[in-house]
Amino acid sequence: MTLQETKADSRPGPELKLVIKRIQAEVLAGEEPTKLRAVLAQESLMAGAALEDRLELARLAQAAGEIEPALRILEGLTRDHPAQPAGRALTIEENGGDGFHA
Repeated sequence: MTLQETKADSRPGPELKLVIKRIQAEVLAGEEPTKLRAVLAQESLMAGAALEDRLELARLAQAAGEIEPALRILEGLTRDHPAQPAGRALTIEENGGDGFHA
C-alpha cells in the first residue's frame, strides 16, 4: 500500500474531534464561525466523518446561523444512514418536536 492509498483510505478521527471542540468554543463565544465554515467547505472530510461528528457539526452550524450547510449535512445523514434516527431527531428537536419536519 502506498502513502497516497493510505491517505485516501484514512477517515477523519481524533483530529476532527479536536477541531469540533474548537468550533464549539468559537460558536459558544459568539465569534465569527471561520473554523466551522472551513470544515463545512471540505466535502470529502464531511463525507468521511463519523455519524456523530456529522450530527454535531450540523448542530453547530445551526447554532452559528449556517442553515444551508446544516441542512446539507442532515440530508447527507438521511441519505447515508436511512435507518439511523439521528438526523431526524435533530430536525424534530429543532422544530418543536411535532415530527412534521423529519
